[in-house]
Amino acid sequence: MAKVFLSFNSSAKADFSQEAVDKLNSNNIPFEVSENKIYLINKEAYATGLVLETGKNKYEPHEIFCMSIADSTESSITMDIGLIDKSLFSVLYEIFDYTLNFEMTLDCNSLSETISAYILYDKEKDEHYFESNFIEDYDEDYDEEW
Repeated sequence: MAKVFLSFNSSAKADFSQEAVDKLNSNNIPFEVSENKIYLINKEAYATGLVLETGKNKYEPHEIFCMSIADSTESSITMDIGLIDKSLFSVLYEIFDYTLNFEMTLDCNSLSETISAYILYDKEKDEHYFESNFIEDYDEDYDEEW
């Protein structure tokens, strides 16, 4: 099986509260507290991003979480972890609100896909949902052909 590489950035950050920390812990959602802020996954995923790959024997909880977000997109490249649990959407949105944005690039052999993903709330339907969009990569070779 070919290795898949995931470059993952999260913009999810919230002000610190013990109630939020308790909810994240009770739902096994990875986070890091730093300087009175709560970062979904960890501060590195927020500041510079993470690079993960398939093929390991054991994954850390934050790696599984990131890969499940990637698997929840409409990408043709999979991390083979499975979809993110929809029951977590309301907890995540309650704590992180509109900052639940993720940017990721999945690479496998010569195939590469860049995707934006979001966890959103529809007030009319009173439900949380996951949405993703492909980002067009600029291809210099294409311009040279014209």
